[in-house]
Amino acid sequence: MNRGLKAFIWFLRITLPCLVIFGSIHIFKYMQATAPQQERKTPQERNVFVEAKQVNRQNKVVRIQATGTVVPVERVTLKARVAGEALQLHPKFEPGEIIKQGDVIVEIDRADYLLLEKLAASKLIQAEYEYKIELGYQDVARHEWEMIEDNESASELEKELSLRKPHLKRVEAAVALAKTNLEQARLDLQRTSITLPFDALVISRSISKGSQITTQGELGVFVDASKFRVVATVAFDQLSWIQLPVNGNAGAQVEITPSGGADGSARWQGVVTGLDAEIESLGRMAQVLIEVEKPLEGEVPLLLNSFVSVAIASRELQDVFVIPSSAVHNGELVYVMNAESRVDFKKINVVWRDSEWIVVDSGLEPGDALITSDVPSAVPNMKVEQVGG
Repeated sequence: MNRGLKAFIWFLRITLPCLVIFGSIHIFKYMQATAPQQERKTPQERNVFVEAKQVNRQNKVVRIQATGTVVPVERVTLKARVAGEALQLHPKFEPGEIIKQGDVIVEIDRADYLLLEKLAASKLIQAEYEYKIELGYQDVARHEWEMIEDNESASELEKELSLRKPHLKRVEAAVALAKTNLEQARLDLQRTSITLPFDALVISRSISKGSQITTQGELGVFVDASKFRVVATVAFDQLSWIQLPVNGNAGAQVEITPSGGADGSARWQGVVTGLDAEIESLGRMAQVLIEVEKPLEGEVPLLLNSFVSVAIASRELQDVFVIPSSAVHNGELVYVMNAESRVDFKKINVVWRDSEWIVVDSGLEPGDALITSDVPSAVPNMKVEQVGG
Protein backbone atom coordinates (compact mmCIF):
# COMPACT_ATOMS: atom_id res chain seq x y z
CA MET A 1 0.00 0.00 0.00
CA ASN A 2 1.39 3.36 -1.02
CA ARG A 3 1.87 6.27 1.28
CA GLY A 4 -1.10 8.31 -0.03
CA LEU A 5 -3.63 5.59 0.66
CA LYS A 6 -2.40 5.18 4.22
CA ALA A 7 -2.74 8.91 4.84
CA PHE A 8 -6.27 8.88 3.50
CA ILE A 9 -7.27 6.01 5.82
CA TRP A 10 -5.84 7.84 8.86
CA PHE A 11 -7.73 10.96 7.81
CA LEU A 12 -11.02 9.04 7.74
CA ARG A 13 -10.40 7.49 11.16
CA ILE A 14 -9.97 10.92 12.70
CA THR A 15 -12.61 12.97 10.89
CA LEU A 16 -15.52 10.51 10.83
CA PRO A 17 -15.95 10.25 14.68
CA CYS A 18 -15.72 14.02 14.92
CA LEU A 19 -18.38 14.42 12.26
CA VAL A 20 -20.67 11.94 14.09
CA ILE A 21 -20.25 13.76 17.39
CA PHE A 22 -20.74 17.16 15.82
CA GLY A 23 -23.85 15.99 14.01
CA SER A 24 -25.34 14.42 17.14
CA ILE A 25 -24.90 17.68 19.03
CA HIS A 26 -26.66 19.65 16.31
CA ILE A 27 -29.51 17.15 16.14
CA PHE A 28 -29.98 17.29 19.96
CA LYS A 29 -30.05 21.09 19.94
CA TYR A 30 -32.54 21.08 17.12
CA MET A 31 -34.86 18.65 18.92
CA GLN A 32 -34.58 20.66 22.12
CA ALA A 33 -35.37 23.90 20.35
CA THR A 34 -38.35 22.49 18.53
CA ALA A 35 -39.84 20.50 21.56
CA PRO A 36 -43.24 21.75 22.91
CA GLN A 37 -42.94 23.90 26.07
CA GLN A 38 -45.07 22.84 29.17
CA GLU A 39 -46.70 25.73 30.99
CA ARG A 40 -45.77 25.91 34.68
CA LYS A 41 -48.62 26.33 37.17
CA THR A 42 -48.37 27.68 40.70
CA PRO A 43 -49.30 24.85 43.11
CA GLN A 44 -52.58 25.49 44.91
CA GLU A 45 -52.56 25.53 48.73
CA ARG A 46 -54.48 22.56 50.13
CA ASN A 47 -56.93 23.23 52.99
CA VAL A 48 -56.85 21.00 56.07
CA PHE A 49 -60.24 20.44 57.68
CA VAL A 50 -60.25 20.89 61.47
CA GLU A 51 -62.66 21.08 64.37
CA ALA A 52 -62.55 24.29 66.38
CA LYS A 53 -64.44 25.79 69.28
CA GLN A 54 -64.55 29.29 70.65
CA VAL A 55 -63.09 29.69 74.13
CA ASN A 56 -64.03 32.23 76.78
CA ARG A 57 -63.15 32.87 80.38
CA GLN A 58 -65.23 31.15 83.07
CA ASN A 59 -65.13 29.96 86.67
CA LYS A 60 -64.16 26.34 87.18
CA VAL A 61 -64.38 24.11 90.26
CA VAL A 62 -61.56 21.64 89.76
CA ARG A 63 -61.86 18.05 90.94
CA ILE A 64 -59.04 15.80 92.05
CA GLN A 65 -59.38 12.33 90.54
CA ALA A 66 -58.11 9.44 92.66
CA THR A 67 -58.79 5.83 93.54
CA GLY A 68 -59.41 4.21 96.88
CA THR A 69 -60.62 1.22 98.86
CA VAL A 70 -63.75 0.97 101.00
CA VAL A 71 -63.08 0.02 104.64
CA PRO A 72 -65.25 0.08 107.79
CA VAL A 73 -65.14 3.02 110.19
CA GLU A 74 -65.88 0.77 113.18
CA ARG A 75 -65.09 -2.96 113.27
CA VAL A 76 -65.92 -5.02 116.37
CA THR A 77 -65.02 -8.59 117.28
CA LEU A 78 -67.77 -9.29 119.81
CA LYS A 79 -67.10 -11.35 122.95
CA ALA A 80 -69.39 -12.15 125.89
CA ARG A 81 -68.78 -10.65 129.33
CA VAL A 82 -70.39 -13.65 131.05
CA ALA A 83 -70.42 -17.38 130.35
CA GLY A 84 -73.38 -19.66 129.71
CA GLU A 85 -75.51 -21.38 127.11
CA ALA A 86 -76.74 -19.41 124.08
CA LEU A 87 -80.52 -19.76 124.32
CA GLN A 88 -81.56 -17.35 121.56
CA LEU A 89 -79.90 -15.69 118.56
CA HIS A 90 -81.20 -12.72 116.62
CA PRO A 91 -82.97 -13.94 113.44
CA LYS A 92 -80.71 -11.68 111.36
CA PHE A 93 -77.51 -12.84 113.00
CA GLU A 94 -76.20 -13.99 109.59
CA PRO A 95 -73.38 -12.63 107.39
CA GLY A 96 -74.58 -9.74 105.26
CA GLU A 97 -77.57 -8.88 107.45
CA ILE A 98 -78.03 -5.64 109.41
CA ILE A 99 -79.04 -5.67 113.07
CA LYS A 100 -80.47 -2.46 114.49
CA GLN A 101 -78.88 -0.65 117.40
CA GLY A 102 -80.17 -1.94 120.76
CA ASP A 103 -81.51 -5.25 119.42
CA VAL A 104 -80.44 -8.31 121.42
CA ILE A 105 -78.00 -10.31 119.31
CA VAL A 106 -77.44 -13.21 121.72
CA GLU A 107 -79.46 -14.23 124.79
CA ILE A 108 -77.46 -16.25 127.35
CA ASP A 109 -79.16 -18.52 129.91
CA ARG A 110 -80.11 -16.24 132.85
CA ALA A 111 -81.02 -18.88 135.47
CA ASP A 112 -77.68 -18.95 137.28
CA TYR A 113 -77.40 -15.16 137.27
CA LEU A 114 -80.91 -14.73 138.67
CA LEU A 115 -79.93 -16.97 141.58
CA LEU A 116 -76.73 -15.01 142.12
CA GLU A 117 -78.74 -11.78 142.17
CA LYS A 118 -81.11 -13.19 144.83
CA LEU A 119 -78.17 -14.42 146.90
CA ALA A 120 -76.49 -11.03 146.73
CA ALA A 121 -79.76 -9.30 147.69
CA SER A 122 -80.17 -11.55 150.73
CA LYS A 123 -76.62 -10.87 151.86
CA LEU A 124 -77.28 -7.16 151.61
CA ILE A 125 -80.36 -7.53 153.81
CA GLN A 126 -78.30 -9.43 156.38
CA ALA A 127 -75.52 -6.80 156.29
CA GLU A 128 -78.04 -3.98 156.76
CA TYR A 129 -79.59 -5.86 159.70
CA GLU A 130 -76.22 -6.17 161.39
CA TYR A 131 -75.59 -2.50 160.72
CA LYS A 132 -78.80 -1.47 162.46
CA ILE A 133 -78.00 -3.75 165.44
CA GLU A 134 -74.60 -2.14 165.69
CA LEU A 135 -76.21 1.32 165.71
CA GLY A 136 -78.10 0.20 168.84
CA TYR A 137 -74.88 -0.98 170.41
CA GLN A 138 -73.38 2.41 169.57
CA ASP A 139 -76.04 4.22 171.62
CA VAL A 140 -75.51 1.92 174.62
CA ALA A 141 -71.72 2.28 174.45
CA ARG A 142 -71.97 6.07 174.25
CA HIS A 143 -74.28 6.17 177.27
CA GLU A 144 -71.93 3.94 179.28
CA TRP A 145 -68.93 6.05 178.27
CA GLU A 146 -70.57 9.18 179.53
CA MET A 147 -71.25 7.52 182.92
CA ILE A 148 -67.56 6.83 183.53
CA GLU A 149 -66.18 9.54 185.83
CA ASP A 150 -62.52 9.48 184.80
CA ASN A 151 -63.05 8.96 181.05
CA GLU A 152 -60.84 11.98 180.38
CA SER A 153 -57.79 10.05 181.48
CA ALA A 154 -58.47 7.14 179.05
CA SER A 155 -56.28 6.72 175.98
CA GLU A 156 -57.58 7.25 172.48
CA LEU A 157 -57.56 3.51 171.81
CA GLU A 158 -59.57 2.83 174.96
CA LYS A 159 -62.07 5.47 173.93
CA GLU A 160 -62.49 3.97 170.42
CA LEU A 161 -62.96 0.46 171.80
CA SER A 162 -65.38 1.62 174.47
CA LEU A 163 -67.48 3.47 171.88
CA ARG A 164 -67.31 0.43 169.49
CA LYS A 165 -65.98 2.50 166.60
CA PRO A 166 -64.13 -0.46 164.98
CA HIS A 167 -67.36 -2.50 165.16
CA LEU A 168 -69.23 0.25 163.34
CA LYS A 169 -66.63 0.40 160.57
CA ARG A 170 -66.80 -3.37 160.16
CA VAL A 171 -70.57 -3.45 159.63
CA GLU A 172 -70.42 -0.40 157.34
CA ALA A 173 -67.83 -2.18 155.21
CA ALA A 174 -70.00 -5.30 155.15
CA VAL A 175 -72.97 -3.25 153.89
CA ALA A 176 -70.83 -1.61 151.20
CA LEU A 177 -69.49 -5.00 150.09
CA ALA A 178 -72.98 -6.47 149.94
CA LYS A 179 -74.20 -3.55 147.82
CA THR A 180 -71.24 -3.98 145.45
CA ASN A 181 -71.91 -7.69 145.11
CA LEU A 182 -75.57 -7.01 144.34
CA GLU A 183 -74.64 -4.42 141.70
CA GLN A 184 -72.20 -6.90 140.15
CA ALA A 185 -74.85 -9.64 140.12
CA ARG A 186 -77.35 -7.32 138.44
CA LEU A 187 -74.71 -6.20 135.92
CA ASP A 188 -73.88 -9.83 135.07
CA LEU A 189 -77.60 -10.49 134.65
CA GLN A 190 -77.87 -7.59 132.19
CA ARG A 191 -74.86 -8.90 130.28
CA THR A 192 -76.72 -12.08 129.43
CA SER A 193 -78.48 -9.97 126.78
CA ILE A 194 -75.79 -8.89 124.31
CA THR A 195 -76.33 -5.79 122.13
CA LEU A 196 -74.26 -3.41 120.00
CA PRO A 197 -74.13 0.41 120.28
CA PHE A 198 -74.69 0.97 116.52
CA ASP A 199 -76.51 -0.44 113.51
CA ALA A 200 -74.32 -3.45 112.81
CA LEU A 201 -73.55 -5.23 109.56
CA VAL A 202 -72.78 -8.88 110.33
CA ILE A 203 -69.47 -9.96 108.81
CA SER A 204 -69.23 -13.43 110.40
CA ARG A 205 -70.88 -15.57 113.08
CA SER A 206 -68.94 -17.95 115.34
CA ILE A 207 -71.69 -19.53 117.49
CA SER A 208 -75.00 -21.30 117.12
CA LYS A 209 -78.05 -21.75 119.31
CA GLY A 210 -77.09 -23.99 122.23
CA SER A 211 -73.38 -23.16 122.10
CA GLN A 212 -71.53 -22.89 125.39
CA ILE A 213 -70.24 -19.35 125.52
CA THR A 214 -67.13 -18.36 127.45
CA THR A 215 -65.81 -14.93 128.28
CA GLN A 216 -62.87 -15.49 125.91
CA GLY A 217 -64.85 -16.97 123.03
CA GLU A 218 -65.68 -14.95 119.92
CA LEU A 219 -69.36 -14.48 119.05
CA GLY A 220 -68.97 -12.77 115.67
CA VAL A 221 -67.50 -9.85 113.74
CA PHE A 222 -69.53 -6.69 113.07
CA VAL A 223 -69.00 -3.31 111.40
CA ASP A 224 -70.87 -0.05 111.72
CA ALA A 225 -73.48 -0.10 108.93
CA SER A 226 -74.32 3.61 109.17
CA LYS A 227 -71.07 4.82 107.60
CA PHE A 228 -68.10 3.47 105.69
CA ARG A 229 -64.72 5.01 104.94
CA VAL A 230 -62.88 5.32 101.64
CA VAL A 231 -59.09 5.50 101.86
CA ALA A 232 -58.01 7.30 98.68
CA THR A 233 -54.39 7.68 97.53
CA VAL A 234 -53.45 11.17 96.34
CA ALA A 235 -50.15 12.64 95.13
CA PHE A 236 -48.45 14.98 97.60
CA ASP A 237 -48.53 17.94 95.22
CA GLN A 238 -52.34 17.74 95.16
CA LEU A 239 -52.85 17.88 98.93
CA SER A 240 -52.84 21.68 98.93
CA TRP A 241 -55.91 21.57 96.67
CA ILE A 242 -57.96 19.50 99.13
CA GLN A 243 -60.04 21.16 101.87
CA LEU A 244 -59.47 19.30 105.14
CA PRO A 245 -61.81 19.69 108.14
CA VAL A 246 -59.74 22.22 110.12
CA ASN A 247 -60.61 25.39 112.05
CA GLY A 248 -64.29 24.47 112.08
CA ASN A 249 -64.53 24.16 108.29
CA ALA A 250 -66.07 21.06 106.78
CA GLY A 251 -64.01 18.84 104.50
CA ALA A 252 -64.34 18.80 100.72
CA GLN A 253 -67.31 17.10 99.06
CA VAL A 254 -66.52 13.88 97.21
CA GLU A 255 -68.32 11.93 94.49
CA ILE A 256 -67.62 8.20 94.51
CA THR A 257 -68.14 5.75 91.64
CA PRO A 258 -67.24 2.08 91.23
CA SER A 259 -63.99 1.37 89.38
CA GLY A 260 -64.37 -0.91 86.40
CA GLY A 261 -68.06 -1.46 87.11
CA ALA A 262 -70.55 -1.77 84.29
CA ASP A 263 -73.20 0.31 86.00
CA GLY A 264 -72.08 3.92 85.66
CA SER A 265 -75.20 5.15 87.46
CA ALA A 266 -73.92 3.92 90.83
CA ARG A 267 -72.75 6.99 92.72
CA TRP A 268 -72.30 7.83 96.37
CA GLN A 269 -71.61 11.12 98.13
CA GLY A 270 -68.93 11.52 100.77
CA VAL A 271 -66.93 14.13 102.62
CA VAL A 272 -63.23 14.40 103.45
CA THR A 273 -62.77 13.76 107.18
CA GLY A 274 -59.00 13.74 107.52
CA LEU A 275 -55.59 12.64 106.38
CA ASP A 276 -53.89 9.40 107.37
CA ALA A 277 -50.71 9.98 109.39
CA GLU A 278 -48.85 7.34 107.35
CA ILE A 279 -48.15 7.36 103.63
CA GLU A 280 -49.17 4.48 101.41
CA SER A 281 -46.34 1.94 101.45
CA LEU A 282 -46.39 0.79 97.82
CA GLY A 283 -46.60 4.03 95.84
CA ARG A 284 -45.51 6.41 98.65
CA MET A 285 -48.72 8.40 98.21
CA ALA A 286 -50.74 10.37 100.77
CA GLN A 287 -53.95 8.74 102.02
CA VAL A 288 -57.07 10.91 102.26
CA LEU A 289 -59.91 9.65 104.49
CA ILE A 290 -63.43 10.03 103.09
CA GLU A 291 -66.58 9.19 105.06
CA VAL A 292 -69.74 7.94 103.34
CA GLU A 293 -73.06 8.09 105.21
CA LYS A 294 -75.64 5.30 104.76
CA PRO A 295 -73.51 3.34 102.26
CA LEU A 296 -75.83 0.32 102.13
CA GLU A 297 -79.01 2.23 101.33
CA GLY A 298 -80.23 2.81 97.79
CA GLU A 299 -80.45 0.56 94.77
CA VAL A 300 -76.71 -0.18 94.65
CA PRO A 301 -74.90 -0.67 98.01
CA LEU A 302 -71.32 0.39 98.56
CA LEU A 303 -69.51 -2.83 99.48
CA LEU A 304 -66.55 -3.19 101.79
CA ASN A 305 -63.11 -3.79 100.24
CA SER A 306 -64.38 -2.62 96.85
CA PHE A 307 -62.13 -0.51 94.63
CA VAL A 308 -63.65 2.88 93.76
CA SER A 309 -62.88 6.10 91.92
CA VAL A 310 -63.29 9.40 93.74
CA ALA A 311 -63.64 12.97 92.51
CA ILE A 312 -62.74 15.43 95.29
CA ALA A 313 -64.14 18.92 94.79
CA SER A 314 -61.35 21.45 95.17
CA ARG A 315 -61.19 25.24 95.01
CA GLU A 316 -62.94 27.38 92.39
CA LEU A 317 -60.64 29.03 89.84
CA GLN A 318 -61.80 32.45 88.63
CA ASP A 319 -61.65 33.78 85.03
CA VAL A 320 -59.86 30.85 83.44
CA PHE A 321 -60.07 28.94 80.17
CA VAL A 322 -61.12 25.29 80.33
CA ILE A 323 -59.92 23.31 77.31
CA PRO A 324 -59.74 19.60 76.45
CA SER A 325 -56.47 17.85 77.24
CA SER A 326 -56.31 16.58 73.65
CA ALA A 327 -56.01 20.19 72.37
CA VAL A 328 -52.65 20.75 74.12
CA HIS A 329 -49.41 19.77 72.40
CA ASN A 330 -46.01 19.31 74.01
CA GLY A 331 -47.53 20.27 77.35
CA GLU A 332 -47.81 24.02 76.65
CA LEU A 333 -48.83 24.72 73.02
CA VAL A 334 -52.26 25.05 71.44
CA TYR A 335 -53.33 25.64 67.82
CA VAL A 336 -55.68 28.56 67.15
CA MET A 337 -57.42 29.33 63.85
CA ASN A 338 -57.08 33.07 63.16
CA ALA A 339 -59.36 35.36 61.13
CA GLU A 340 -57.58 34.36 57.85
CA SER A 341 -58.27 30.66 58.61
CA ARG A 342 -54.62 30.00 59.27
CA VAL A 343 -52.95 28.27 62.20
CA ASP A 344 -51.36 30.28 64.99
CA PHE A 345 -49.28 28.61 67.70
CA LYS A 346 -49.89 29.93 71.23
CA LYS A 347 -48.04 29.14 74.42
CA ILE A 348 -50.33 28.70 77.43
CA ASN A 349 -49.85 28.73 81.20
CA VAL A 350 -51.46 25.68 82.81
CA VAL A 351 -52.73 26.01 86.40
CA TRP A 352 -54.54 22.68 86.62
CA ARG A 353 -54.80 19.51 84.60
CA ASP A 354 -56.38 16.08 84.82
CA SER A 355 -56.99 13.25 82.39
CA GLU A 356 -59.80 15.12 80.61
CA TRP A 357 -59.45 18.89 81.06
CA ILE A 358 -56.75 21.53 81.33
CA VAL A 359 -57.29 24.88 83.03
CA VAL A 360 -55.38 27.86 81.59
CA ASP A 361 -55.07 31.34 83.06
CA SER A 362 -53.05 33.03 80.27
CA GLY A 363 -51.94 32.53 76.68
CA LEU A 364 -55.42 32.60 75.14
CA GLU A 365 -57.80 35.45 74.39
CA PRO A 366 -61.59 35.41 74.74
CA GLY A 367 -63.12 34.43 71.40
CA ASP A 368 -60.10 32.45 70.14
CA ALA A 369 -61.06 29.55 67.88
CA LEU A 370 -59.21 26.69 69.54
CA ILE A 371 -58.45 23.78 67.23
CA THR A 372 -59.55 20.65 69.09
CA SER A 373 -58.96 18.03 66.38
CA ASP A 374 -55.67 16.38 65.57
CA VAL A 375 -53.60 18.25 62.95
CA PRO A 376 -50.69 16.10 61.74
CA SER A 377 -47.51 17.99 60.90
CA ALA A 378 -49.02 21.34 61.83
CA VAL A 379 -46.91 24.41 61.07
CA PRO A 380 -47.58 28.08 61.74
CA ASN A 381 -49.64 29.86 59.06
CA MET A 382 -50.99 26.58 57.68
CA LYS A 383 -54.27 27.03 55.79
CA VAL A 384 -57.17 25.30 57.57
CA GLU A 385 -60.92 25.15 57.19
CA GLN A 386 -63.38 24.55 60.01
CA VAL A 387 -65.66 21.56 59.64
CA GLY A 388 -69.25 22.72 59.33
CA GLY A 389 -68.32 26.39 59.25
